[in-house]
Amino acid sequence: MKYFGSSGSGEVTESKSICSGAGFLTSLMVYTDGTNDATVTLYDNNNSAIGDVLVILPVSGASDYGGRIWSDRAFRKFTDGIYAVVSGTGASCIVEYMKVSK
Repeated sequence: MKYFGSSGSGEVTESKSICSGAGFLTSLMVYTDGTNDATVTLYDNNNSAIGDVLVILPVSGASDYGGRIWSDRAFRKFTDGIYAVVSGTGASCIVEYMKVSK
């Protein structure tokens, strides 16, 4: 199995595909507009919000941002890709992941 360096999604402001193929989710940061709550749900799917949920991360609007960085022993494995659902007025996120190939 070959590991590739970490990749990032850049700022994601709407629900969309982040990547396809197998890999590991390494971090997720969720940003609010400072007032409205935000929630980001990541699915193990590169086409839609169907399949296994990798993580659901709600953040209070007043917090401005919140997130999670997993250690190398706790990376979230995905097989089909990552699809992000971004909810909340003014919400956005940054997804970081590491791709693998056989």
